[in-house]
Amino acid sequence: MTSENFIGLSVVSGFFVGLIFALIGINEPEFIILFTLVVTAVFYLIVISGISLFNWFVGFENRRFNKNQLEDNLEYYVSQFKKREEELVRVLDYIKRIELGQEEKEKQSLS
Repeated sequence: MTSENFIGLSVVSGFFVGLIFALIGINEPEFIILFTLVVTAVFYLIVISGISLFNWFVGFENRRFNKNQLEDNLEYYVSQFKKREEELVRVLDYIKRIELGQEEKEKQSLS
């Protein structure tokens, strides 16, 4: 989730949390609006602080991935999936042969 999306989510969450608590505890409409705005602003400030600290302490050079290694891993996984698929096809063919053999035996025993 990008930081802009996280800020937007937190502001909307703060608005609704503030609105719910204001409606529960306050009866005057002016104070409901004021309380909702204050809680929304507090959520916004907390999230901005958190994102700033995250960007300050986490180096983005460490978070980059190696494209060649990722491609090699993906190719390995694709080859493993192909092997598993071939094995599954062989198992299903074996099961079909067993079922056909049992059906033929049943037909022979009935005749």
